[in-house]
Amino acid sequence: MTRFKTPLMGLALATAMGGGATAAPDHERGRALFNDNALMPCSACHALADAEAEGAVGPDLDEFAPTIDQVRAAVTSGIGIMPAFSEDLGEDEIEAISAYVAGVTGAAEPEGSKAEMPSDPDTTDAS
Repeated sequence: MTRFKTPLMGLALATAMGGGATAAPDHERGRALFNDNALMPCSACHALADAEAEGAVGPDLDEFAPTIDQVRAAVTSGIGIMPAFSEDLGEDEIEAISAYVAGVTGAAEPEGSKAEMPSDPDTTDAS
């Protein structure tokens, strides 16, 4: 049986699974976890416009626009003063938060995928 860290998490997931939500279920679940994780919500430290979060301890995620891989690594292992949450959140919860943050900041592609894309020869400066 799946155990949810907060009642709001279960409500968000149930609403999304019930078909009543207009946004993708993972988006709603990620947003709920970002704002309502009972231990330490991401919104306590990070600013993110979509989540209406105004935290000022960690980076402003709208400005930083981390990739899904960067978010996953930071949430799992911690970075700088940010603690690791791998003991407190399940892999599915970490994945939901990672996909949500990367998705709403426009950086949903895995790290390195932008650099691997070939450049458009019509826009390349030949000088």
